[in-house]
Amino acid sequence: MVRKNCRSLLFLLSLICLFLGTKTWAAEIRVTPDREEIRVDESFNLVFHADGSVDGEPNFRFLQNDFEILQQSESSSMQIINGTLSKKKEWTVTLMPKSAGTFVIPPVAFGNDRSPVLALKVAPAKTPQATEDAAPIFIEVSAKPQTAYVQSQVIYTIRLFRAQTLSNASLSEPKLSDADAVIERLADDRQFEEIRDGQRYLVLERRYAILPQQSGQLTVSPIQFEGQVRGRFQSRTFFNQGGGIRRLRSKRLTLNILPVPQDKIRGRWLPAQALRIQEQWPDIENEFEGFKAGEPVTRILTLRADGLTAAQLPEIKMNLPEGFKSYPDQAELKDQKKLSGLVGIRRETVAIIPTVPGAYVLPAIEIPWWNIKEARMEVARLPERHISVAPALKSDQPVFPPQKETAPIPVAPVHRGEDQTQKPAGFWSWLSLILGLGWALTLIAWWGSRQKPSIAAEAGDGQNRKPDLRPVKKQLKKACLQNEAQAAKEALLTWARLRWPGRPASLGEIGKRVPSELAEEIGRLNAVLYRPGQDPWQGGQMLWEAFEKTAVENSTQRTRKNTGLAPMVP
Repeated sequence: MVRKNCRSLLFLLSLICLFLGTKTWAAEIRVTPDREEIRVDESFNLVFHADGSVDGEPNFRFLQNDFEILQQSESSSMQIINGTLSKKKEWTVTLMPKSAGTFVIPPVAFGNDRSPVLALKVAPAKTPQATEDAAPIFIEVSAKPQTAYVQSQVIYTIRLFRAQTLSNASLSEPKLSDADAVIERLADDRQFEEIRDGQRYLVLERRYAILPQQSGQLTVSPIQFEGQVRGRFQSRTFFNQGGGIRRLRSKRLTLNILPVPQDKIRGRWLPAQALRIQEQWPDIENEFEGFKAGEPVTRILTLRADGLTAAQLPEIKMNLPEGFKSYPDQAELKDQKKLSGLVGIRRETVAIIPTVPGAYVLPAIEIPWWNIKEARMEVARLPERHISVAPALKSDQPVFPPQKETAPIPVAPVHRGEDQTQKPAGFWSWLSLILGLGWALTLIAWWGSRQKPSIAAEAGDGQNRKPDLRPVKKQLKKACLQNEAQAAKEALLTWARLRWPGRPASLGEIGKRVPSELAEEIGRLNAVLYRPGQDPWQGGQMLWEAFEKTAVENSTQRTRKNTGLAPMVP
C-alpha cells in the first residue's frame, strides 16, 4: 500500500514538473496566410512561425479535407543579440482550396505547443473572360485604389498567366503619363498556381508602388510581354506547340488623383495608411533618471509611415527647454519594400546635454498626418517626459601642500663679560635679519614656481572646458565588443562632436583627424554600414583596441610634455 502511494506521488510530481517545464519553455506559434484574398483554384501559402524551440514536428494531413496540399517545406534561423540566443523556425504549406466558404484551421500540435485557431475565407473562382478561355498566355493588370490623393500610394499589380513553357521571356516596366510621378518596384516577384476555366496556370505576380505628384488623371500605359513558347505547362487541353515569339499587351489603366484638401489639413501633407513615432534612450535604463549636468545622453527618434517614402517624412523637432544643448546626427532614411507597399523610416539620433541641474519637462512631439483610409486628419504623438537633472560631479581641484612656517633661527644668548662689547650684539642681529630674508625669498620663489602651472591649467580649463567623455567611451566600448555597427557609429559621432569644436558630421571626417590605424578601422566600419546585404561587421574588437591605443598615446605625449625638474622644497 505504501509502495503504491509512493508511486502515485512520484507520478503526480512528474506531471507537475512536466507542466511547469512546458510553461517555462513553451514556444510562441503564429500562423498567417501569404495572401489577403484567397479564391478557389488559386494556390496560397500557409506559414507557421515558431519563436523558440519546439519539442515536436507538426502533422498537416488534416488539411487535405478542405485543401489540396501542393508542397511543404521548413526553414530555421538562429541569432545572438546582446548575448541572448534566439531561435526561429517556419513551416510553409502550399495549399489549393477545393471549394468556397469559411474554413477553420484548428490548433496544430508541435509537440506540447499548439498554434492558434485560424479562420480562412475562400471566395469563389473568378469568371474568366471570353478572350481568355482558350488563351495559353495572357496578362492582367490592376490598381488599388483607382482614386487616390496626390503623393499617396497606389499599388499597381501585374499578373502573367501561362500554361506553356517559356524562354527568353520579359515584361516591360510601367510607363506613366505624369513624368514627375514616383514609381517603385515592391519586393520580389511571386509565383503561384491558379485554375481558370478548368485550365491550370502558373502565375507570375509583380507589384509596384506609384506616388502621383499632381492631381487629375494619371494614365498607366499597357504592359508588354515578349517570350518564346516552348511547350505546354500542366495543360488539360491541347495547345499548338509552336516555338515562335509571342507578344502580348495588357489593358491601359486610368487613375483619378485628388488634390490636397487644403481646408482640412494642418502642417505638412503626409497621406499615409499609418504613421507612428517611437523613442529610445540607449544610454540609460530609465529615461526619467540618469541625467547629469554636462554629460551627454543619446535620444533616438524613429518615424515610420506605411504608404510613404522616407524622403517624404519631416524633420522631427524636439523644442528642448532652456538649460539643454542638442547635437543632432545626420538623419537616416530607409525605405522598406513589401508586397503590401512602401514603408518609409526616418531615424534621428540626437546627443542631449543638460547644462543646469533641476527638474524639467521635455515637450510632447506631435506630427499631423492624413489617414487615407478614413479620409481625416490624425496626429502621431510622443508624450512629454518629466526628467530630473543631477548636478555634475565636481572636477578634481589641484591640491597644494600646506605652506611651511619658517622656523625661528636660534640665537645664542649673549654672556656679558668683561671682554665683550656692543659689537657682538649688533653682529648677531644683522645675521638673523639676513638669514630670515633669505628664507622668505626662497619661499616666495618656490610658491611662484608652483602657482604658474596651476594658474595656466585653470586658465586652460576655463577656455576649453568640455563635457565628460567617459560615458561616450563606455558606450563605444560596449558597441564594439558586441559588434553593433550602427551603435558604434553613433558613439563615434557623439564622441567627435564633444571632442572637436568643428563637430564632424560623418565617419569620413573623423578618420581625417585620427591616427592612421584608427582611421583604417573607422573606414572598415563605414564600408560595412554602406554596403547592404554584406556580411555583418566583425571588427569591433580591432576598432576599440585602435581607439584605446590612440587615447593612451595622447595621454603619454601630454605627460612627457609637462614633465620637468621637480621644484626644490626647502
